[in-house]
Amino acid sequence: MFDYLKAAIVPNCPAGGCGWPEFNQLIQNVMNFLGVVSIPLAVVVIVYGGFLIMTAAGSEKRVDTGKQAILSAVIGLAIVFGSYIIITLVMRAISN
Repeated sequence: MFDYLKAAIVPNCPAGGCGWPEFNQLIQNVMNFLGVVSIPLAVVVIVYGGFLIMTAAGSEKRVDTGKQAILSAVIGLAIVFGSYIIITLVMRAISN
């Protein structure tokens, strides 16, 4: 069912088996996939939070919920990008 996803993420290994270049490519593909998924998801959550704030009509609870949604989306993006940077640095250190 998810063969297209596996084909896009898992690199093809040579007949002798997988090595460091294939592992490096796998990690890169997974990080790219997470970036592609996390950015639109964060945008949707930020829009939802803004919608809650705009339609609060004086309700402090809705305003707080909207602010918390926006803050959570921003923190989530910071975690994704921070992990991308850390994993990239570690993979470069291992490969060199």
